Amino acid sequence: MPFYKDKKNVIVHRKEDNRFEENKTLSDFLSNFDLLLLLKIKYSYGEYEDSKISTIKKHDINKMDDSNDGITGFRLTYTDNLGMLKQIENDRADYMIMALNEFEYFKKEYKDEKLNLTYKSLTDINNINKRALLCSKKVTKSELEKIDKSILNVVGKL
Repeated sequence: MPFYKDKKNVIVHRKEDNRFEENKTLSDFLSNFDLLLLLKIKYSYGEYEDSKISTIKKHDINKMDDSNDGITGFRLTYTDNLGMLKQIENDRADYMIMALNEFEYFKKEYKDEKLNLTYKSLTDINNINKRALLCSKKVTKSELEKIDKSILNVVGKL
């Protein structure tokens, strides 16, 4: 059961990189093979985003195949979001996809890092990803029902 809604996904890039001004949709960015997208290995950015990445960049998020790494306009990484932001800042890739609330969090919490990054909203992103808890398969159905009930009591309906 979801317990939180993200803000819409945005494109995060270096502030001084003016190649991002003309692109307006996720398809625009992904189709621009002069821009290198940074992707987290085996991570889903949302159904719409994953579909576009698969179609345009020819990358299946369920596979760890990095044979296209850098060739079809993306680079794969295992690092966390802060590490990814630093990779963008250090020119290891040009942009990444991130929920706006996550980007705002990093800008606020890591002021000392002085991340020279900004974001661009996408006109074709309309869905908002929902967050859910992941549980071991050892968790029983009745335990999941208790967890769901507790989430509803605290969060209410999303």
